[in-house]
Amino acid sequence: MQHEIEEDTKNKYLVFVLANETYASPLLQIREVIKIPSIKQVPYMVPYFKGIINLRGQIVSVIDLRVKFNLKDFKSDEGLILVIEAKGSLVGAIVDGVCSVQDIPSSDIDTNPALETLVSPKFFLGVAKRSDMLINLIDIGGSLSSEDFRRIKEVA
Repeated sequence: MQHEIEEDTKNKYLVFVLANETYASPLLQIREVIKIPSIKQVPYMVPYFKGIINLRGQIVSVIDLRVKFNLKDFKSDEGLILVIEAKGSLVGAIVDGVCSVQDIPSSDIDTNPALETLVSPKFFLGVAKRSDMLINLIDIGGSLSSEDFRRIKEVA
């Protein structure tokens, strides 16, 4: 039964918007999507670390992917939080909005696009070619460094 579930969700991605660009993450990485609650700020944190929230009694660190990815034209009070589990911690990632869940076959994904980035693109899974658009596929947890996880553990 577990094998059937994995096969059924293997190529499913949650498609979302960040700064007017379309992104997607593997559906299995997303625990839930929530409205942005009141975020408790933590002093002396990096700019993309927005603070912590109480999610049903559990403290969850929240990052703003727009700031983390150095994207322009972001509004910090709008959007949704994608709650993921990464390296044993729950992390919330602020996005502008969620579009859909899409089945993206491996044959539609270019995993080696020619990119020049300022940081290691190991979190970048590829580009999905859809009939009307290109979708950046990312591993949200993979975008966080070991230093980020150290900070998250300290706060939690």
